[in-house]
Amino acid sequence: MRSSLIVLTAAWMMFPSGTVFAAQQAADSTARATGADTGRSFLSENPSAIVGRPGLVHIPVAGSIPQGVVDVTTDNLIYTVVGPRSRARNVLVSIGFLPGLTLTARGSVQWDHANVIQEHDLSVAAHLVLWGEAGLRPAVAVGVDDPDTGGAPHYTTYYVTASRSLSVLRLTTGYAGGPRNYFGGLFGGAELDLGDWGSVHGEYDGQRWNAGARLLPFPDLAARFRMQPRLDVVHREGLGWSTGVGLRLAMGPPPSVERRAPRAGARATVDPDSDRLVRSPASLPEIEEKLAAEGLENVRVYTAADAGGGETLVVAYENRVFLRNPWHALGAVMGIVARHAPEDVRRMRVIVQRVAVPVLAHRVRAGED
Repeated sequence: MRSSLIVLTAAWMMFPSGTVFAAQQAADSTARATGADTGRSFLSENPSAIVGRPGLVHIPVAGSIPQGVVDVTTDNLIYTVVGPRSRARNVLVSIGFLPGLTLTARGSVQWDHANVIQEHDLSVAAHLVLWGEAGLRPAVAVGVDDPDTGGAPHYTTYYVTASRSLSVLRLTTGYAGGPRNYFGGLFGGAELDLGDWGSVHGEYDGQRWNAGARLLPFPDLAARFRMQPRLDVVHREGLGWSTGVGLRLAMGPPPSVERRAPRAGARATVDPDSDRLVRSPASLPEIEEKLAAEGLENVRVYTAADAGGGETLVVAYENRVFLRNPWHALGAVMGIVARHAPEDVRRMRVIVQRVAVPVLAHRVRAGED
Protein backbone atom coordinates (compact mmCIF):
# COMPACT_ATOMS: atom_id res chain seq x y z
CA MET A 1 0.00 0.00 0.00
CA ARG A 2 2.74 2.47 0.95
CA SER A 3 4.79 1.73 -2.17
CA SER A 4 1.67 2.04 -4.34
CA LEU A 5 0.90 5.50 -2.96
CA ILE A 6 4.45 6.68 -3.66
CA VAL A 7 4.44 5.26 -7.20
CA LEU A 8 1.11 7.01 -7.93
CA THR A 9 2.56 10.27 -6.61
CA ALA A 10 5.58 9.90 -8.89
CA ALA A 11 3.35 9.19 -11.88
CA TRP A 12 1.24 12.27 -11.18
CA MET A 13 4.41 14.40 -10.97
CA MET A 14 5.78 13.17 -14.27
CA PHE A 15 2.57 13.06 -16.36
CA PRO A 16 0.06 15.67 -15.18
CA SER A 17 -2.79 17.03 -17.29
CA GLY A 18 -1.37 19.78 -19.47
CA THR A 19 -4.58 21.81 -19.28
CA VAL A 20 -4.81 21.61 -15.49
CA PHE A 21 -1.12 22.40 -15.07
CA ALA A 22 -1.28 25.40 -17.40
CA ALA A 23 -4.30 26.75 -15.52
CA GLN A 24 -2.47 26.28 -12.22
CA GLN A 25 0.56 28.16 -13.53
CA ALA A 26 -1.56 31.14 -14.56
CA ALA A 27 -3.46 31.15 -11.26
CA ASP A 28 -0.28 30.89 -9.22
CA SER A 29 1.33 33.76 -11.13
CA THR A 30 -1.73 35.97 -10.66
CA ALA A 31 -2.01 35.17 -6.95
CA ARG A 32 1.64 35.98 -6.33
CA ALA A 33 1.31 39.23 -8.27
CA THR A 34 -1.33 40.64 -5.96
CA GLY A 35 0.97 41.18 -2.99
CA ALA A 36 4.60 40.47 -3.72
CA ASP A 37 5.93 43.03 -1.24
CA THR A 38 4.59 40.95 1.62
CA GLY A 39 5.43 37.66 -0.12
CA ARG A 40 7.93 35.11 1.07
CA SER A 41 11.56 36.22 1.28
CA PHE A 42 14.20 34.15 -0.47
CA LEU A 43 15.49 33.27 3.03
CA SER A 44 12.36 31.15 3.51
CA GLU A 45 12.68 29.19 0.29
CA ASN A 46 13.33 25.45 0.74
CA PRO A 47 13.51 25.50 4.57
CA SER A 48 15.88 23.00 6.15
CA ALA A 49 14.43 19.79 7.53
CA ILE A 50 14.99 19.01 11.19
CA VAL A 51 17.97 16.90 10.02
CA GLY A 52 19.67 19.90 8.38
CA ARG A 53 19.36 19.59 4.61
CA PRO A 54 16.37 20.95 2.62
CA GLY A 55 13.50 18.54 3.23
CA LEU A 56 10.44 17.55 5.23
CA VAL A 57 11.28 15.40 8.29
CA HIS A 58 13.74 12.80 7.04
CA ILE A 59 13.23 12.86 3.29
CA PRO A 60 15.02 15.47 1.13
CA VAL A 61 13.25 17.74 -1.33
CA ALA A 62 14.61 18.83 -4.70
CA GLY A 63 15.50 22.34 -3.59
CA SER A 64 18.49 24.03 -2.04
CA ILE A 65 19.41 26.68 0.49
CA PRO A 66 20.12 29.91 -1.43
CA GLN A 67 23.76 30.65 -2.16
CA GLY A 68 25.47 32.60 0.61
CA VAL A 69 22.90 31.62 3.27
CA VAL A 70 23.82 29.84 6.52
CA ASP A 71 21.26 27.76 8.42
CA VAL A 72 21.89 26.69 12.05
CA THR A 73 19.56 24.14 13.71
CA THR A 74 19.45 22.39 17.08
CA ASP A 75 16.99 19.61 17.88
CA ASN A 76 16.32 16.60 20.10
CA LEU A 77 15.72 14.08 17.31
CA ILE A 78 16.50 10.54 18.50
CA TYR A 79 18.33 8.15 16.15
CA THR A 80 18.15 4.40 16.75
CA VAL A 81 20.60 3.17 14.10
CA VAL A 82 23.21 1.96 16.61
CA GLY A 83 20.80 1.03 19.43
CA PRO A 84 17.90 2.21 21.65
CA ARG A 85 18.14 5.81 22.84
CA SER A 86 16.16 7.84 25.38
CA ARG A 87 17.17 11.40 24.48
CA ALA A 88 19.46 13.33 22.16
CA ARG A 89 20.92 16.70 21.32
CA ASN A 90 21.91 17.54 17.75
CA VAL A 91 23.44 20.65 16.19
CA LEU A 92 23.47 21.14 12.42
CA VAL A 93 25.00 23.84 10.23
CA SER A 94 24.02 24.05 6.55
CA ILE A 95 25.44 26.41 3.95
CA GLY A 96 24.25 27.35 0.48
CA PHE A 97 27.72 26.99 -0.96
CA LEU A 98 27.01 27.36 -4.69
CA PRO A 99 23.79 27.71 -6.70
CA GLY A 100 21.97 24.45 -6.08
CA LEU A 101 24.54 23.00 -3.65
CA THR A 102 23.90 22.67 0.10
CA LEU A 103 26.58 21.39 2.49
CA THR A 104 25.68 20.27 6.03
CA ALA A 105 27.72 19.37 9.12
CA ARG A 106 26.07 17.60 12.07
CA GLY A 107 27.15 16.88 15.63
CA SER A 108 25.05 14.49 17.73
CA VAL A 109 25.07 13.22 21.31
CA GLN A 110 22.72 10.32 22.19
CA TRP A 111 21.87 8.96 25.66
CA ASP A 112 20.53 5.50 26.49
CA HIS A 113 17.73 4.70 28.95
CA ALA A 114 20.22 4.61 31.84
CA ASN A 115 21.07 8.25 31.01
CA VAL A 116 24.56 7.24 29.88
CA ILE A 117 26.04 8.78 26.74
CA GLN A 118 26.30 6.01 24.18
CA GLU A 119 27.07 7.88 21.02
CA HIS A 120 29.06 10.91 19.89
CA ASP A 121 28.73 11.32 16.14
CA LEU A 122 30.09 13.87 13.67
CA SER A 123 29.00 13.72 10.06
CA VAL A 124 28.68 15.77 6.90
CA ALA A 125 26.19 15.77 4.03
CA ALA A 126 25.96 17.20 0.51
CA HIS A 127 22.78 17.96 -1.44
CA LEU A 128 22.88 19.05 -5.13
CA VAL A 129 19.95 20.21 -7.26
CA LEU A 130 20.54 18.97 -10.81
CA TRP A 131 17.76 21.08 -12.30
CA GLY A 132 14.71 23.02 -11.15
CA GLU A 133 11.09 22.78 -12.21
CA ALA A 134 10.45 23.81 -15.81
CA GLY A 135 7.28 23.17 -17.78
CA LEU A 136 6.18 19.60 -17.10
CA ARG A 137 9.55 18.62 -15.66
CA PRO A 138 9.95 18.20 -11.88
CA ALA A 139 13.00 19.44 -10.00
CA VAL A 140 15.58 16.70 -9.33
CA ALA A 141 18.34 16.53 -6.71
CA VAL A 142 20.91 13.98 -5.52
CA GLY A 143 22.78 13.79 -2.25
CA VAL A 144 24.66 11.84 0.38
CA ASP A 145 24.42 11.79 4.18
CA ASP A 146 27.49 10.81 6.23
CA PRO A 147 29.61 9.50 3.32
CA ASP A 148 31.83 6.52 4.14
CA THR A 149 35.31 7.99 4.57
CA GLY A 150 36.79 5.19 6.69
CA GLY A 151 35.47 6.35 10.08
CA ALA A 152 32.20 5.20 11.64
CA PRO A 153 29.59 5.99 8.97
CA HIS A 154 26.49 4.85 10.89
CA TYR A 155 24.16 6.95 8.76
CA THR A 156 25.65 6.63 5.26
CA THR A 157 22.82 7.19 2.78
CA TYR A 158 22.78 8.03 -0.94
CA TYR A 159 19.59 9.31 -2.52
CA VAL A 160 17.88 10.83 -5.55
CA THR A 161 14.72 12.90 -5.11
CA ALA A 162 12.22 14.74 -7.33
CA SER A 163 9.76 17.48 -6.35
CA ARG A 164 6.81 19.03 -8.16
CA SER A 165 4.71 22.04 -7.09
CA LEU A 166 1.01 22.62 -7.66
CA SER A 167 0.19 26.05 -6.24
CA VAL A 168 0.71 25.77 -2.46
CA LEU A 169 1.26 21.98 -2.49
CA ARG A 170 4.65 20.40 -3.22
CA LEU A 171 4.95 16.63 -3.78
CA THR A 172 8.24 14.78 -3.40
CA THR A 173 9.29 11.23 -4.15
CA GLY A 174 12.60 9.42 -4.52
CA TYR A 175 14.79 6.51 -3.53
CA ALA A 176 17.52 6.19 -0.90
CA GLY A 177 19.95 3.50 0.12
CA GLY A 178 20.38 3.85 3.87
CA PRO A 179 20.73 1.89 7.14
CA ARG A 180 17.86 0.40 9.08
CA ASN A 181 16.08 2.83 11.42
CA TYR A 182 17.32 5.92 9.57
CA PHE A 183 15.65 6.25 6.18
CA GLY A 184 15.93 4.32 2.95
CA GLY A 185 14.09 2.66 0.11
CA LEU A 186 11.26 4.24 -1.87
CA PHE A 187 10.06 7.40 -0.11
CA GLY A 188 7.50 10.13 -0.70
CA GLY A 189 5.84 13.07 0.98
CA ALA A 190 3.83 16.26 0.61
CA GLU A 191 4.23 19.80 1.95
CA LEU A 192 1.45 22.39 2.22
CA ASP A 193 2.75 25.96 2.10
CA LEU A 194 1.05 28.24 4.65
CA GLY A 195 2.60 31.40 3.24
CA ASP A 196 4.85 33.68 5.28
CA TRP A 197 4.29 31.70 8.47
CA GLY A 198 5.50 28.22 7.49
CA SER A 199 4.17 24.87 6.30
CA VAL A 200 2.82 21.47 7.35
CA HIS A 201 4.11 18.23 5.88
CA GLY A 202 3.80 14.45 5.96
CA GLU A 203 6.01 11.71 4.58
CA TYR A 204 6.83 8.03 4.38
CA ASP A 205 10.65 7.79 4.60
CA GLY A 206 10.87 4.21 3.38
CA GLN A 207 10.68 2.78 6.92
CA ARG A 208 8.11 4.79 8.90
CA TRP A 209 5.45 7.49 8.63
CA ASN A 210 6.33 10.97 9.86
CA ALA A 211 4.53 14.30 10.03
CA GLY A 212 5.35 17.78 11.21
CA ALA A 213 4.76 21.52 11.17
CA ARG A 214 7.30 24.23 10.44
CA LEU A 215 6.72 27.73 11.83
CA LEU A 216 8.58 30.76 10.46
CA PRO A 217 7.93 33.47 13.09
CA PHE A 218 8.62 37.18 12.61
CA PRO A 219 8.66 37.16 8.77
CA ASP A 220 9.59 40.87 8.76
CA LEU A 221 13.03 39.93 10.09
CA ALA A 222 13.89 38.32 6.77
CA ALA A 223 13.36 41.57 4.85
CA ARG A 224 14.78 43.98 7.44
CA PHE A 225 17.71 42.10 8.97
CA ARG A 226 18.29 39.23 6.49
CA MET A 227 17.58 36.54 9.09
CA GLN A 228 14.75 34.03 9.48
CA PRO A 229 14.04 32.03 12.69
CA ARG A 230 12.36 28.64 12.45
CA LEU A 231 10.54 26.23 14.79
CA ASP A 232 9.94 22.56 13.88
CA VAL A 233 7.60 20.12 15.61
CA VAL A 234 7.61 16.56 14.23
CA HIS A 235 6.12 13.19 15.11
CA ARG A 236 7.77 9.97 13.91
CA GLU A 237 6.06 6.61 13.90
CA GLY A 238 7.23 4.61 16.91
CA LEU A 239 9.57 7.34 18.15
CA GLY A 240 7.17 10.06 19.33
CA TRP A 241 7.53 13.82 19.27
CA SER A 242 10.66 15.92 18.62
CA THR A 243 11.26 19.65 18.37
CA GLY A 244 13.90 21.82 16.79
CA VAL A 245 14.75 25.51 16.42
CA GLY A 246 16.79 27.12 13.70
CA LEU A 247 18.03 30.43 12.37
CA ARG A 248 18.84 31.23 8.75
CA LEU A 249 21.20 34.12 7.97
CA ALA A 250 22.14 35.74 4.67
CA MET A 251 25.84 36.47 4.56
CA GLY A 252 27.13 39.59 2.83
CA PRO A 253 25.25 42.45 1.15
CA PRO A 254 22.15 42.01 -1.04
CA PRO A 255 22.84 40.87 -4.61
CA SER A 256 24.16 43.71 -6.75
CA VAL A 257 22.11 45.26 -9.50
CA GLU A 258 23.61 45.40 -12.94
CA ARG A 259 23.04 48.79 -14.58
CA ARG A 260 24.11 49.74 -18.07
CA ALA A 261 24.04 53.42 -18.96
CA PRO A 262 22.11 54.17 -22.18
CA ARG A 263 23.70 56.07 -25.03
CA ALA A 264 23.05 59.80 -24.69
CA GLY A 265 19.97 60.86 -26.65
CA ALA A 266 19.01 57.30 -27.52
CA ARG A 267 15.36 56.30 -27.83
CA ALA A 268 14.43 52.65 -27.48
CA THR A 269 11.67 50.91 -29.39
CA VAL A 270 10.08 47.53 -28.89
CA ASP A 271 8.98 45.26 -31.70
CA PRO A 272 5.84 43.49 -30.34
CA ASP A 273 6.84 40.32 -32.21
CA SER A 274 10.43 40.32 -30.98
CA ASP A 275 11.88 39.12 -27.68
CA ARG A 276 15.09 41.11 -28.16
CA LEU A 277 16.06 43.12 -25.09
CA VAL A 278 16.42 46.86 -25.91
CA ARG A 279 17.77 49.56 -23.58
CA SER A 280 15.94 52.81 -22.95
CA PRO A 281 17.41 56.13 -21.76
CA ALA A 282 15.21 56.05 -18.63
CA SER A 283 15.90 53.55 -15.80
CA LEU A 284 13.92 53.00 -12.59
CA PRO A 285 16.54 52.30 -9.90
CA GLU A 286 14.06 52.06 -7.02
CA ILE A 287 12.26 49.12 -8.61
CA GLU A 288 15.60 47.55 -9.54
CA GLU A 289 16.74 47.76 -5.92
CA LYS A 290 13.53 46.13 -4.65
CA LEU A 291 13.88 43.25 -7.10
CA ALA A 292 17.56 42.82 -6.25
CA ALA A 293 16.69 42.73 -2.54
CA GLU A 294 14.61 39.61 -3.26
CA GLY A 295 17.77 37.92 -4.58
CA LEU A 296 17.07 38.30 -8.32
CA GLU A 297 20.05 38.85 -10.62
CA ASN A 298 20.80 40.81 -13.81
CA VAL A 299 17.87 43.09 -13.04
CA ARG A 300 17.03 45.85 -15.51
CA VAL A 301 13.97 48.11 -15.45
CA TYR A 302 13.39 50.71 -18.16
CA THR A 303 10.74 52.25 -20.39
CA ALA A 304 10.43 51.71 -24.12
CA ALA A 305 8.20 53.03 -26.86
CA ASP A 306 5.71 50.48 -28.20
CA ALA A 307 4.30 50.22 -31.70
CA GLY A 308 1.14 52.13 -30.70
CA GLY A 309 3.06 55.20 -29.62
CA GLY A 310 2.70 54.61 -25.87
CA GLU A 311 5.21 53.72 -23.16
CA THR A 312 5.90 50.16 -21.98
CA LEU A 313 7.67 49.43 -18.70
CA VAL A 314 10.13 46.60 -19.40
CA VAL A 315 11.46 44.43 -16.57
CA ALA A 316 14.21 41.85 -17.16
CA TYR A 317 15.60 39.55 -14.48
CA GLU A 318 17.29 36.22 -13.83
CA ASN A 319 16.04 33.91 -11.05
CA ARG A 320 18.22 31.58 -8.98
CA VAL A 321 16.54 31.94 -5.59
CA PHE A 322 12.90 30.91 -6.11
CA LEU A 323 13.86 27.29 -6.82
CA ARG A 324 10.55 25.91 -5.66
CA ASN A 325 8.61 27.37 -8.56
CA PRO A 326 9.72 29.79 -11.33
CA TRP A 327 6.14 31.05 -11.52
CA HIS A 328 6.53 32.15 -7.90
CA ALA A 329 9.39 34.40 -9.03
CA LEU A 330 7.38 35.78 -11.97
CA GLY A 331 4.42 36.56 -9.70
CA ALA A 332 6.69 38.25 -7.14
CA VAL A 333 8.32 40.40 -9.84
CA MET A 334 4.98 41.46 -11.34
CA GLY A 335 3.57 42.29 -7.91
CA ILE A 336 6.53 44.49 -6.95
CA VAL A 337 6.51 46.29 -10.30
CA ALA A 338 2.73 46.78 -10.29
CA ARG A 339 2.92 48.34 -6.86
CA HIS A 340 5.81 50.72 -7.55
CA ALA A 341 5.44 51.53 -11.25
CA PRO A 342 4.81 55.19 -12.22
CA GLU A 343 1.18 56.24 -12.46
CA ASP A 344 1.27 56.74 -16.22
CA VAL A 345 2.42 53.20 -16.97
CA ARG A 346 -0.29 51.23 -18.76
CA ARG A 347 1.74 48.38 -20.24
CA MET A 348 4.32 46.08 -18.68
CA ARG A 349 6.61 43.57 -20.35
CA VAL A 350 8.47 41.05 -18.16
CA ILE A 351 11.46 39.21 -19.65
CA VAL A 352 12.80 36.13 -17.86
CA GLN A 353 16.47 35.43 -18.56
CA ARG A 354 18.64 32.35 -18.19
CA VAL A 355 22.39 33.02 -18.16
CA ALA A 356 21.68 36.53 -19.48
CA VAL A 357 19.69 35.14 -22.45
CA PRO A 358 15.96 35.99 -22.71
CA VAL A 359 13.90 32.77 -22.58
CA LEU A 360 10.38 34.04 -21.82
CA ALA A 361 8.47 37.31 -22.29
CA HIS A 362 5.09 38.13 -20.74
CA ARG A 363 3.02 41.24 -21.60
CA VAL A 364 0.34 42.77 -19.36
CA ARG A 365 -1.96 45.77 -19.80
CA ALA A 366 -3.35 47.82 -16.91
CA GLY A 367 -6.72 46.52 -15.78
CA GLU A 368 -6.16 42.97 -17.07
CA ASP A 369 -6.81 40.04 -14.69
